[in-house]
Amino acid sequence: TELDCNLCHKQHAKSENYCAQCHKFDFKVP
Repeated sequence: TELDCNLCHKQHAKSENYCAQCHKFDFKVP
């Protein structure tokens, strides 16, 4: 499934790994 970009990429804040709230993935969000 595709997620809304804004779930990870914030316009006025640091990007966050939305998936990592529930899953353990080892990747960086640009």
